[in-house]
Amino acid sequence: MKPPFSYVPLLPVFIALVAGVLLVLLPYGIYVGCIILTLAGVLLLMRQTVLSTLTMTMALGWGVMFISLPRYVDEIIASSDSRLFRLVATVNNIAETQSGRRLNITVDKLAADTVNSPESIRRFDMTLYVGSLFPEIEPGDIISCKSLFFDRNRPADLPDTEDLFRDITRPAAFSDEAEISVIGHSNAIRFKLLKVRNWLVDRFYMGSLAPSASDLLAAVLLGDSAMIDASRRESFSASGLAHLLALSGAHVAVIVMILSVIIIPLKLLRRGATSYVVLIILLWIYALMTGCSVSVVRAVIMATFVAGAYILNRRQSSLNSLFAAAILIIIFNPSALFEVSFQLSFLAAGSILLLLNGFMSFTGRNHLATVIAKYIGLPVAAMAGTWALSIYYFGTFPLLFLVSSIPASLIMTVMLMLGSAYLFLMMLGVNFTLLAWLLNLLDRLLTWIIDITTVPSWSVVDSIYLPPVAVFLFILVPVALAGFFWRRRLVWAIATIALILSGVVVTRFSTIPTGSELYVTSEKNHTNVILRHDNQIRLLTTANQNQLPSLVKECSRKYKKYMSRRRCAQLVGSSINASPSILHWNDVSIAIVTGNLPSTVTATNVDYILVCRGFRGDIVSLVEDLSPNATVILSNDLNRRRHDRYFQELTSASVPVHSIRCDGSFTLTTQMNI
Repeated sequence: MKPPFSYVPLLPVFIALVAGVLLVLLPYGIYVGCIILTLAGVLLLMRQTVLSTLTMTMALGWGVMFISLPRYVDEIIASSDSRLFRLVATVNNIAETQSGRRLNITVDKLAADTVNSPESIRRFDMTLYVGSLFPEIEPGDIISCKSLFFDRNRPADLPDTEDLFRDITRPAAFSDEAEISVIGHSNAIRFKLLKVRNWLVDRFYMGSLAPSASDLLAAVLLGDSAMIDASRRESFSASGLAHLLALSGAHVAVIVMILSVIIIPLKLLRRGATSYVVLIILLWIYALMTGCSVSVVRAVIMATFVAGAYILNRRQSSLNSLFAAAILIIIFNPSALFEVSFQLSFLAAGSILLLLNGFMSFTGRNHLATVIAKYIGLPVAAMAGTWALSIYYFGTFPLLFLVSSIPASLIMTVMLMLGSAYLFLMMLGVNFTLLAWLLNLLDRLLTWIIDITTVPSWSVVDSIYLPPVAVFLFILVPVALAGFFWRRRLVWAIATIALILSGVVVTRFSTIPTGSELYVTSEKNHTNVILRHDNQIRLLTTANQNQLPSLVKECSRKYKKYMSRRRCAQLVGSSINASPSILHWNDVSIAIVTGNLPSTVTATNVDYILVCRGFRGDIVSLVEDLSPNATVILSNDLNRRRHDRYFQELTSASVPVHSIRCDGSFTLTTQMNI
């Protein structure tokens, strides 16, 4: 194999595997798979070793993805009159969102809501969204619940799901906290290790550490970020330090340094190979204990390959180890390819490996300049690989990321080392107050750095939109720049500039979204109606007038990606005061009912009647009085018993009804270009 593939032979293997995974998502994907398998056999008979190997790798990617897609689940849902199902599942992990919790679960039993007892089926993974922090659920719990499956044909960035990054290969459902009950707990080893992690997290809160320092150390050392509130997450993100809160390769590198101290006795006994084996085992225990996030697994796999190279006395390539980690993760979990954490983690690591040595090559033999270039080049290289994708997903860019990243990275490294020592002493029952004081000081210093880099109004560019083509072009820039560093040829410099200019041109002349959208979201305490026309967005709510400012602020944050992709700079809110309040939207009219109708109300020819909390009258009479031909929308803020009674009465009277509680958010759209 000729250069450049000879330097990273797993690169074409990785590309072939990814291509196979993506081919499954095409129409008639099963026929595409048969063609790939046939082509691989023909190439093998023709003794085209390289091409047949790559084609078989593509077939492998197609196969693992095809098997992982729970197509039969979609068929079960499609065959039911409703998307409301009862299920029994094991909770794998939990993540807090701005609107509740996101649970990654493995479903063991499933049945339509009309069936009392769910039946055992072939297990599959899915995402369950719970709009509350109750009931208390831990990884490993076996839960029974009634859930509304998400319509996979709806856009992924509806306002009520804006903070939920759905995996297009995995079913998703919503569940009310009242519908969930914990019926048992799994005894799998990974869940036992998670209990150990919880015990270790408690050690931080039993000593002299300040709550903010305990929260931070629990997140960066043990992967438990549940106690870090939304405002602190936002401040880290605004300063370009969001990656510090998630376990990543940098954190694992410090853990490797700490574990290397533990295995020093084995090295002194000249048991080098044994010490590396012990190191690998400890790293995998750490990965399991912290929840096996993609970034940690990626770093541990790469460390395993590096340690394996030392054990076998073989040369190792960091880029090859990176591609090997990606290949293994995709084979065992092909849907990981579509996760934001997977994409950002591998882009950051790849960009660092491609660019960091190039940055330091300009320093010559000056040791001090090399060290400075390393600490400056590390965050620059990571940002060079991830900024476009971050903007695509989050719509913001921190201008002062370099000012904050360099000192924050140094502080975080020291905190990880001192925090590990403090945790070890607390495990022995020793509360070293001086060490706690140092950790509290470092935490305050980190907070100060974040504050000074987020105070200026211009420190964060908000509401940015990049089209997918521009994102792809910008992601290729570090590759072309690395080619220039390695080869020092003009053609690579021209390619770098051409990619940047092409991305700018595509972004500048991308189509501005046009059209209108109306959503009645699934809030439980009030009713929200989101209206968008072109780049103007408006919020109508039944919440009190004094709650409006905070609600507008919350929705602006929650729908940030939705707004940036539609070029909406600002959300304007207003309260619904009258009942009924008639909303005219394009050629559609909606009567919003928030209380019993006054006797003076006359019949109106509306298309929809939105019934919200506050109405306590006869639902069938309401329809007859307002508009007999209207469709009724039952809001999610209605009392459960009242909602069920209204739904039954409307169904019996043959009145068209849409229940947000049972069918999800109500949506109306007109033609738009994005």
